[in-house]
Formats: sequence, structure tokens, C-alpha cells
Amino acid sequence: MKTCDAVFMGGGVRGIGFTGAIKALNDHGYSFNNVAGASVGAIVAALIAAGYNGDELKKEISELNYKKFKGKDFAAHFGILGGLINMKTDYGMYNSDFFEKWMKELLKRKGVVKFKDLEYEENGKTMCKLTLTACDVFQRKLIVLPYDLKEYGLNPSEFEVAKAVQMSMSIPLFYQPFRLKDSKGKEHWIVDGGVLCNYPIWIMDDGKSKPTRPVFGFKFIGCPKNIKASGKKTKEKGHAVKEKHKIGIVDYLIHVIDIVLDSQSLSYDHTSYGDLERTIHIPITVDGKDIRVTDFGIKPNVSAKLFDNGYKATVAFLENWDFEQWINEYRENSMK
Repeated sequence: MKTCDAVFMGGGVRGIGFTGAIKALNDHGYSFNNVAGASVGAIVAALIAAGYNGDELKKEISELNYKKFKGKDFAAHFGILGGLINMKTDYGMYNSDFFEKWMKELLKRKGVVKFKDLEYEENGKTMCKLTLTACDVFQRKLIVLPYDLKEYGLNPSEFEVAKAVQMSMSIPLFYQPFRLKDSKGKEHWIVDGGVLCNYPIWIMDDGKSKPTRPVFGFKFIGCPKNIKASGKKTKEKGHAVKEKHKIGIVDYLIHVIDIVLDSQSLSYDHTSYGDLERTIHIPITVDGKDIRVTDFGIKPNVSAKLFDNGYKATVAFLENWDFEQWINEYRENSMK
């Protein structure tokens, strides 16, 4: 069995594609050692760190109702008005209560509750299999979990993994921010790690050292022809006219969220020499349409195709992958 480290970018419901990629790596004899991620990448990374394999993840996503990820409190049951009330009072349209319960249950099945359950010793140093990113809104900084919890006076080993994942996937405006209390009782608002860095491959390798095993990165790519202004052209009385769309405030906010997170993914193609060459690009295009970050109403057949996108992209990548060649070109020669 070959081992690798892996980093997963953020991307909302598109994370289904990651499960196909994991299945492909497993089928090609790979297991995971250390994993990291932002947003949905944090979700996938946490489940891998806990011990889930590609087959188990495929089963879970096929049975999951993604609409439940839009957790509703009392106000949210009143449609757009309720969503706006939540925006005003809780700074997010939806809560992530269902997600936290779902994540806790999945982790518990593998005997994982706190970060200490994912720790191991290496060269006399305590390491953690899982690393996540999140954003501290008012301090305007990226935080790396579990290690940066020390800055809040908290014990990283004793912190719940599900809560850390919940922090990393709290898409601003869409989800209510995670409210983290430090050891002095001060409240910090934590949101999606993808806001500041959606592809934190530097967590695994800073580009200056020589990895002892492959570090694979996983990113999403859309179809270039889909990156254009919305609105379809239709014919009316022999003339081409632009179809009119009514956009509600909630739709507008969701589109803004998609743009913010997608812009971050475009900004982090690679961060050090050789990153691009060890990154697996997973298409988010299904039936000619790009899947959006917040498409929680995704249909089972579309979900299956997104899974296949991840599987096929990974298989194609592995056909040309040579770790020793990568080391020689991007580490040995560059470090001389």
C-alpha cells in the first residue's frame, strides 16, 4: 500500500467530486497519512483522517439529502422574509446544526471525537493527521486548526473535531458564523476558511523541504464557456432578445457568495514550485452546466456524475504521475 498526504480546496456541494477522487486513489493502492482542507475540503479531510475510505464515502454521499445542510430555525421557515430576518439577527440565512450533528455521528462511528483521537508521534513530536483552515472575521486573519487554538487559550487536543470542521465550512452570509469563546470568555466570529485561502497546500509542504511521500492537491475547474454573464437569449418575433430573470435578494446573496469563493480558488493555482504539477483538477461541469458552491438541491444523477468526474480526473492524473521524477525536478534540482 502506497501512502500520500492530501489537501482539498473549498467548494461547497462540489465536494462530491472529491469522494470520486478518493475512491480512485484507493483503487490504485493509495492510503492517506496527513490531510488538510478548507470548507468542504475540511469535511472530506476530516472523514479521511477518521478512517473512511472511498467506498464508504460514496455510500454516505449517495444517501445524503443535501437540502438538510440548509438548517432552518423558526424564522427561516418564512421563506425570503425569514432568511432576511436571520441575516439581520444571526448574520446568516441558515444555521449549521444539522451539519454538526451529521459530522459528529460520522466521526463517532470511527471512534473520533476530539483532535487527540487523530494525534500520533513522529520524531518525538506530537502531530495531528488533520489540519483545517478557518477565518477569524474581526481579527481578519486565517487560522490553522487545531494548532492556532492555542492563541485563544484553548487546548487543541481537547477540541472537538466536528466543531472545527463546522468553523471551516461556515460560508459567510449563507451560514451563521461559528461563535468561538476563548479562555477569557471573549467571543470570536469564525467563518469559512476559503474566504482567505481556498487551497492551503502550503500546510503540507512549504516548497523548501523534500517530501518523503507524495502530497496531492485537489482543486475544481469549471468550463470556460460557462464563465459569462447570466441570461439566455431567446427569439421573439424574429429578433434575438435577452431573457428576463427575476432575481430575489436571497438569490443575489447566494451568487455573491459563489463569486467570492470562486475568486479565491482562481487566486491560488499554486503557491510553491511544483504545486501545479501535483494538483488534480476535478471538473465541476455536468451536462454542460457548472455546479455552484451552494447547489444543495443537487439531484442524485448529477451527484453521481460529479463523483465520476473526480474519479476519472484522478485516474488520468495517476497515469502520468511519477513521484521520483517530481522530486528530482521540483526539489532536488531546485534546492541545489
